[in-house]
Amino acid sequence: MAKKKFDIREKLKDICNNFHLLNGEQQEVLNLVLIQDDSIVVDAPQNMPETNNIKGYIQKISLELFYTIEGYITDELLPNQPPKTIRIKVDPDSIRSFDRRIYPRYVLQNPIETVVTSEDETEALLGDIINLSPAGLRVELPERIYLENRYTFSFDIEHKDIIYSLTLKGKPVSETMLSESFVYGVWLGTDKEDRKVVTEDDTEPDGLKTVELMTLVDCLIKNV
Repeated sequence: MAKKKFDIREKLKDICNNFHLLNGEQQEVLNLVLIQDDSIVVDAPQNMPETNNIKGYIQKISLELFYTIEGYITDELLPNQPPKTIRIKVDPDSIRSFDRRIYPRYVLQNPIETVVTSEDETEALLGDIINLSPAGLRVELPERIYLENRYTFSFDIEHKDIIYSLTLKGKPVSETMLSESFVYGVWLGTDKEDRKVVTEDDTEPDGLKTVELMTLVDCLIKNV
């Protein structure tokens, strides 16, 4: 009896619609167009790799896991393959899952409104924060923003009758399209100014006290 052919779709479930192409020291986020039993179709990268061999990864919608992908670009196009895309034949043995979640997340019972501002401050949107961790956040927006561009997320959280004002800066790394909105997973920068949390404090000279984001998230999770 012939060995059953492995279908990569059995492993790649509940994933984001982006493929992170690793090209040397560079990384390019491409739209994941199609998934077939033995291959994926993605937008053609701006900088094509020097060889047909491909390495990259795809994140799960939850952002808790990502799947490594290895394969090669094939000239065998699919009948329904859109123009300006490439087809990557995937090595099934290369698909492995890894846990990227280092920090615990706080899931908001009621989403909090945030102002999302582009780095050059030419674009501003209102959105809803869905969850928060010391390393990132999840936000729902009415319009699409650009993956890998830096944005500022400004919002307030009230906890134990104290209002915390957050100004967080980071890059969207995943996108999920809903019927009338877009949900983004955002990784925050590592500088202190990228994770700024302040609250009023009369004992401080300027009337404000800085709080570590990790401390705030821990208090929210433990409700202390």
